[in-house]
Amino acid sequence: MMMLISSSGGTIILVAIFSILLIGFIDLFIQEPNRCEMTYMYQYPEYVEIDMERNLRKMFPNYHLYVYGEGQYAETLRLNEFNGQPIIFVPGNAGSYKQVRSLASVGLLMSAHKGSHLNYFSIDLNEELSAFIGDKLERQTRFLYHSIRRICDLYKHVPNIRLILIGHSIGGMLIRSLLTRNAFRPFLSRISIVLTLSTPNLHPAIGYSLETIRFYERTNSDYQRYRNTRLSDLNFITIGGSYQDLIVRPDLIRLDSSTNPKDLSILTTAIPDVWVSADHLCIVWCRQLMIKLNRMFFDLIDLDQLVFIDNSDQRQKIIDYHLLHRHYSKEYPSILPSSNLSISLMTSTKIKWIELKDRLVRLSFVKIVRPINYVIRLKDGEMIVIYLEGNLKPDTISIGNCQPSTNTEPAFECNGNIYTVTLMTQSVPNLDSKWDSHVGRFDADQWLAKGFTHLIINLIPSQSSRYVLIIDRFTRSIRQRTIQMPNSLSSFQSNPFVSKLMFSKLISQEQLYYELTLENFNNIWHSYWLMVRTTSCYQNDSKFNGFLYLNYPSNPELNEFIWPLQPIKNSLYQFGLSRHTNSLDDELNVGKNRPKIYLFVEPNCGFDFQMKFSITGSIAQLLRHYFPLIVPMIISIIILILSIQFSNLCNRYTFSNSDLEKFRTFVSRNDFAGKCYQFQTASELMIQRHYFAYCFVQVVPASLFALFIIKQMYPSHDLINLANISLGNRTIICIILFLFAYSIIYLASILVTHLANNFSNGLIFFRIRCFQNFSIFPIRWIGLERLASLIDIGAVLVFINTAVYFLPLTYCLIHFYFTISMLYWFYQAKSVELRLGRTTSTTLIFAIYPLLFLLLLAITLLHLPYCVDWIFGQASIMMTINNKSNNMLNLAMKNLSNIYLEDFILLLLLTILMAMFHSNPLDLQRRFYSYHSNRTQKIFNILLLMISFITMIIGSLIWESIRITITIVLTLITIGHFRHHLWNMININIININDDDHFNIDHTQATAAQQQTSASANIKNNQQKLFKSE
Repeated sequence: MMMLISSSGGTIILVAIFSILLIGFIDLFIQEPNRCEMTYMYQYPEYVEIDMERNLRKMFPNYHLYVYGEGQYAETLRLNEFNGQPIIFVPGNAGSYKQVRSLASVGLLMSAHKGSHLNYFSIDLNEELSAFIGDKLERQTRFLYHSIRRICDLYKHVPNIRLILIGHSIGGMLIRSLLTRNAFRPFLSRISIVLTLSTPNLHPAIGYSLETIRFYERTNSDYQRYRNTRLSDLNFITIGGSYQDLIVRPDLIRLDSSTNPKDLSILTTAIPDVWVSADHLCIVWCRQLMIKLNRMFFDLIDLDQLVFIDNSDQRQKIIDYHLLHRHYSKEYPSILPSSNLSISLMTSTKIKWIELKDRLVRLSFVKIVRPINYVIRLKDGEMIVIYLEGNLKPDTISIGNCQPSTNTEPAFECNGNIYTVTLMTQSVPNLDSKWDSHVGRFDADQWLAKGFTHLIINLIPSQSSRYVLIIDRFTRSIRQRTIQMPNSLSSFQSNPFVSKLMFSKLISQEQLYYELTLENFNNIWHSYWLMVRTTSCYQNDSKFNGFLYLNYPSNPELNEFIWPLQPIKNSLYQFGLSRHTNSLDDELNVGKNRPKIYLFVEPNCGFDFQMKFSITGSIAQLLRHYFPLIVPMIISIIILILSIQFSNLCNRYTFSNSDLEKFRTFVSRNDFAGKCYQFQTASELMIQRHYFAYCFVQVVPASLFALFIIKQMYPSHDLINLANISLGNRTIICIILFLFAYSIIYLASILVTHLANNFSNGLIFFRIRCFQNFSIFPIRWIGLERLASLIDIGAVLVFINTAVYFLPLTYCLIHFYFTISMLYWFYQAKSVELRLGRTTSTTLIFAIYPLLFLLLLAITLLHLPYCVDWIFGQASIMMTINNKSNNMLNLAMKNLSNIYLEDFILLLLLTILMAMFHSNPLDLQRRFYSYHSNRTQKIFNILLLMISFITMIIGSLIWESIRITITIVLTLITIGHFRHHLWNMININIININDDDHFNIDHTQATAAQQQTSASANIKNNQQKLFKSE
């Protein structure tokens, strides 16, 4: 790639790389249609505010506590009559307390048919950006503590009251942090269950703030230390939204103590009766999930005491029943059946016995009049797969040691015990049917070794006795297939857009089940398209909607269903397969941790199973998991390009040997011979291969070293999801991300330059059309140049005054001020070009301004969350105060106490820099003859290189720390180099351009000037007359 970057083809290559990046972004945000259903209310929702103590209202003026109600029930809540079971909802980053509506409204509707009801409380955290501002987390945790204490006071009349805490996004971390605090220990006995929705439990989704990272480290460390002691009686549930949640990846929801049996991590695509993916906000209103959770909450209530169940083991059984293995009714059965069934019940003379001997059996019953026992003999090496659609009973599927009877009735006699295996089935999605569907996989060798001989399926009459039964018997090894996934290299060697046929299922085979083991599916960038094409079907009996169950043995919390596979002839279903974590098999566990697909299809149809490597999906996965690395790479590349521009400052003539000795750089002499490198723009520099190589050898090793530092600092946390990745793969990832960042800077600099140029050209065109003989800004008439110093002083005072109340807002104002200055001086530079009749595009304006604009834009965007928080937080306080002068003064002093030293330095340097930019860089009357030594040039470049390296290291860990490095860069540019050398050299060169007596032009330019036609000379004279007034 290094050798490909040249002046001729560099633009094409960088544009192609950026196009690939853009396609990856588009693929990342294009998701399948949301299959979550909306929740509805039948009465107007009302949020009743709970009164807090007076000192708490002063301490937390923006925070509030509400309870949800509808209609007449809301009036009861206003009277402080609380008899329902309390559930507290904590919103996440920029979340509203009104997000509790879906959960609470479904709970209120269910309470009409229950013997109890639920009271949903919600915390109002003023929609603060707590995920970006780490200081907010501690404050919100303290308010959560006081809210729980207040709710416990409301339930003083209920003995042994217990609560359920629900946290969405970062709200889940607030709950976990509170549970580990010593001050909260007296209330731990009141907490039954903690449920988090799309909460990044392992580490932040983006390392933005250092305080946020410290908050996570402290919370996770305390949680691990106390999980088996003071927190041992709590049940923790964490639910993720799977692939549609682009903010919190599924691998981040896992709890640290995942080995604890009372910790459950699961995705919505694997929860029975849900089976759909939910995005980050949808997970709080997805109707399927809301119904499932409320059913679980009602089953957790002890109806005798009207409180949540005290026994944590019993609570865990109910949780597992609803979220993992729901075998019977949708409510938890009051009494779970014993695994040992009654022989007299199974051998009753009223039961009809039928032995099934065919390999594939398909039965359907609209109504059962007489009980039936279907018997299947177990044989060595076989596996029996059963699909059953209908309501399961404890004795629906059982196993025993049975022999054919000598009597007519019953046909079989069973010796010893008969055990139910209904609990070994799994609930599966069904698209069209309203009946429950279950599948069971039974290994004959396993049961034969225990002395059992037959599998028994018992169907009994009931009010809902509709059953659909599909039984598939086969030799185990025949249906087990290993699929070699196509890798990226093989895809590019062949045609990457053509899918590869994995295997075909003929219609004559009549097979229900396959077990596929996926090879070469270890890393998150392994993204594929799985295409299932229905080739043929029998017309009369093809109604089973198939599905896939994706199983990760090493990460069971990431298992999920993919459905449906409808049996429609010539139909094509396409599913994306992407990993959420990296996994490498060592020599001791080869094959054990490989992902598997359990495939269930219509037996009476033929299918073709094809696989294709998804290039766009792979890019999207890299962006989703490694985007935090791209931002520091972009900042580092900007700094390096600035260092290149500063190092190439020289006179306007072609380089000579003495010049090469005076202006030494990292490039060899041969690259400089006969070339002019004066003030090249960023786009001109970046397409040259030696400058590309220079940035490459700086950024990529720095990023690898940064990853090593992060791993050493946080060995127990995979902050950037690079665990189990070899050094070679890490290097490849860093190279790809570097190319992405490089292309972004290249096109961004071109875009900024072209926008400023077009603005200038449009303004000049407007001036020519409307003001033929004078300037649109008659500086000579109004004396604007004399007011420049006053404008500079005024801007500095505005910046300082704004910083007193909130500093990040000052960054936005400075960036806006610089943007206006850049556009104005672009206009002035274009005017000079037209006046002189020649281009001066290699001057300071066009070369340095765009990169400084991007640098200031970066620091402005990094502080944007603070500005938003100030607007919606501090501004609301100032609107409600009575004595404005005193309160505003107190607010100013409070903000000053929270400003860091680097903020003060950055403010001072930025104001000086803005004042300098407002000065006219094209002023032809100023002449500064300052000497700039070669030693200073070397020191300056070395410092910039070090800053770029440091930016990669600390920026990969925390984005907020990038402002420190930008502060240092602006310090060097402003004081050490920019004012005393760069600007003066440009002013001198421009003066010499206008001054014929002192203007020295090289031989080539002189020859070209002599060959100008008379028409060109006339055009130049006309241009000089046109801009005579300037």
